[in-house]
Amino acid sequence: MLGGTLLETAVQQNAGPAFFNAIASLGFTSVEVSDGTIELSRGKRTELIKTGIKNGLRVVTAYGKKLSGSLNDASQLAITAKEDWDAGSEIVTVEARESGVGVGLFDESGDCREGVLDKVLRFLPDSKRIMCEAPLKHQQVLLLQKFGPDVHLGNIHLPMYFR
Repeated sequence: MLGGTLLETAVQQNAGPAFFNAIASLGFTSVEVSDGTIELSRGKRTELIKTGIKNGLRVVTAYGKKLSGSLNDASQLAITAKEDWDAGSEIVTVEARESGVGVGLFDESGDCREGVLDKVLRFLPDSKRIMCEAPLKHQQVLLLQKFGPDVHLGNIHLPMYFR
């Protein structure tokens, strides 16, 4: 799967359609549509999701900004997720970067902002269509406890499990 920041760069360069065409022709089967480093209007986000699907790609979207200190708004996440799903996204990823510190669901120590997580659970009870980025082991444990064994986790550093 390609996308994310790479797709955001293509969008900034007005090369979104060429990007989708290129990755599909290279054999990629999925793409991530996100706005972690740029601003996308709702209309543009929907257009990108649909363009990915038209190119035969499975689409995953991401919610949240990559900038340190960025907080997730649970009600806005719920609105974005519903609109993304309606447009054809299969899963919505909750951004936490590779660090899992000071962004999204996690505070500057990497601990979960449990009040935000509880609101996410209240607004989005179908966790099967959500992926939470959780690069730190204690984050993964907490999300497994909150969502159960079917939780989708992203940004997992596999080497920590194969030492």
